[in-house]
Amino acid sequence: MIDGVKIDVPNLTGSEWLNCRLLDFYTYTNTKTGELLDGTIVAKYKGLKFFITKSKKYQNKTYCSIQGSLHKYFNKGKHNANDFTLYHLQKIIAELEQKFSVEPKTAILRNLEFGVNINTTITVNELLKNLVCYGNYTFGTLKIERVKVGKNISQQRTELKIYDKGKQYNLEVKNLTRIELAVKKMEFLKAYNITTLSDLVNINKIKPLGGLLLSYWDDVIYYDKKVNWKQLTPFERKKLLYYATPRNWEDFDRKQRYRAKKHFKELMHFYSTSKTHQDIAHLIAEKTEILTASFCPQINHDLHPKETALNVHELTVRIHSYNVDKNNTKMRNKKKVENPTKKRRVCCVCKTSISHKRTDAKYCSKKCNNKVNGVKRTKRKQRIRQTEIKLLNKLIPILYKNKLELIITYKTDEGIYSDSLQQKEILTTKFWVSKIKTVVVNGYRKNSKTILLTESRAKKLIIIVNKLNVKKLDNEKRI
Repeated sequence: MIDGVKIDVPNLTGSEWLNCRLLDFYTYTNTKTGELLDGTIVAKYKGLKFFITKSKKYQNKTYCSIQGSLHKYFNKGKHNANDFTLYHLQKIIAELEQKFSVEPKTAILRNLEFGVNINTTITVNELLKNLVCYGNYTFGTLKIERVKVGKNISQQRTELKIYDKGKQYNLEVKNLTRIELAVKKMEFLKAYNITTLSDLVNINKIKPLGGLLLSYWDDVIYYDKKVNWKQLTPFERKKLLYYATPRNWEDFDRKQRYRAKKHFKELMHFYSTSKTHQDIAHLIAEKTEILTASFCPQINHDLHPKETALNVHELTVRIHSYNVDKNNTKMRNKKKVENPTKKRRVCCVCKTSISHKRTDAKYCSKKCNNKVNGVKRTKRKQRIRQTEIKLLNKLIPILYKNKLELIITYKTDEGIYSDSLQQKEILTTKFWVSKIKTVVVNGYRKNSKTILLTESRAKKLIIIVNKLNVKKLDNEKRI
């Protein structure tokens, strides 16, 4: 979830890092005098840069800061193409405090990047072609190390990035998409109360960032041309083609843009044969939940989580196809091995292959889906029926007390109605009993919960109550 950061570390003077054996500093100097040209020295370590800068305003004053990817630091500076969970982030921040004396509560965030890596059902190249705009901003080309990898929307306080993570690290996968939001000014996150490094391990502050990322994606105009054109009217065809042109969105004012976006989404909802935009939104929400989940080990497992090296080992084998030493994750002679075979995905009911469907698909057709859900509904109804039978058997022996309060719901041709009646007030016919749907019983015991009876159990209760009241009425007449 959390990736790039820029942090000011005010609790340090710089001597702590200079004396740290893990950091080797370098800078630009005057070859004659040895004077620092910009007053800054830099050290690189596992994807992070450590800066020590001399103040130009105050004598003998230095500023310490860190810049880089915490996700990449977690992977020993190699990549950030795997999942980086909240638990991993907590571990990295604790390591920064231990090794480099960075106090999380006083370390101030200046920039922040957060996003998710998702496996889309289409290639990233195809996805990028379908991006039209965001608001009145058209997408620009995103370059990382001079290589075109995706598209971005750069604003004053934020930058939205959508790019090919596989292309960035020369992976064989073609559908590993990175959707990321870079915050240039922390004022943008003022409502989330995220200011220091310690805030990044607060699950209540980090979880809403997933919703923020999802809202950005929802506002992206996505057009993939998979539309049933025959059903469109000539006017709707012209409007859809007009909306598919990025340049036209720049000319809209706020009200026009709101109406255009609403109309475009309606057209895509009714006539589009593809749900890629919605599917990606689902993947973002799902991955966010996974990455921000708190760590909870199973009771029958070791309480100590696996070492970071094991995660890197598994990812490196999959990405680079190298044989890796399991003990220290170093490559042995860099001999390539065959890619592990993918597990064949089949329908949960008929075992038909569903490799062509979405990654979260479980069934090959609606028929199999209905079959499974039908069994679940039957079991659920059986449980409800058994529970209600037990409750009804408890009520029958106490009906002679004549103290129950009943709320009876019945259905007629005119609609559904509810009546609140005392037990002694019920005198009805078989016709009205057949219309009863539910009965809510109050006053079963003092401070007891209400009892809900449905279908035949509700009708049986009313039949018994009705017989008791008729019998009591006959006895009174005889007297």
